[in-house]
Amino acid sequence: MIINETKREDGIEIMFKPKNDETFKRLHEVRNFFERDKVYTDVLFYTFEDNQVQIIVRDDSYAVLLAALFRWQLVKKLEWVD
Repeated sequence: MIINETKREDGIEIMFKPKNDETFKRLHEVRNFFERDKVYTDVLFYTFEDNQVQIIVRDDSYAVLLAALFRWQLVKKLEWVD
C-alpha cells in the first residue's frame, strides 16, 4: 500500500492506494469503526474511482487513527521523515 501524508490547516490528509482487495476491505473496516463513533467530524473518508482513499483527520484524533491502522494491520511501523 502506498501512503502519502500532508499537513493541512484543519488537520492531516492521508492518501492511501491499497495494493489489493483485502487491503481495501480492511481500510473500509477502519472507516466503519470511525463512522460508528459519536464524533462525526474526527476522521473523514473519501473513496475515489481507482480505489484510492483520502482520509482527513483532525489533529486531536490522529493517534486514534494510527492505532486503528495498526489494529487492522494496515501499517506495521511508522517513520517520520523531515
